Amino acid sequence: MRVKKMSRLVQFLLPIGGAVLLGGSAYAFMATNNVPVSGAGQGQNTISGYSVTDIHYTLGPQGQHIKQVSFSLTPMLDGAGAATSAYAWFNGPGPGPLGPAPPGGPEYICNLTAVNNVVTTWSCSTRGPGQSVQPAETLNVSAAQ
Repeated sequence: MRVKKMSRLVQFLLPIGGAVLLGGSAYAFMATNNVPVSGAGQGQNTISGYSVTDIHYTLGPQGQHIKQVSFSLTPMLDGAGAATSAYAWFNGPGPGPLGPAPPGGPEYICNLTAVNNVVTTWSCSTRGPGQSVQPAETLNVSAAQ
């Protein structure tokens, strides 16, 4: 009879002990599973351009072609970063920074010459004779952060 009582006690306490053991183990695993803060995710934000100021042109020897152009870029949105690349061309829509030479005029290769906080100054020159002065109507600038 005593063995039967002991057997019933074990049958009663065994599931309770197992549940306590599993619950404690799960808590211990969750307490040590820390994930660091990261910048992963998806979202949306305003894409804004740059204000182009302080534009200066340098003409070629005969004064008929624009050999060089320089300008400053300032982000139009507070908190936006400074431009890290810039491209320039005259007339026509142009393909942007990754395409071939834009239609309507030669591409000007731009080099960063000064940084003042988020304001960047660029000097752009062409390898060829440059844009003719007479049909030059629009200076296009493409910049990226």
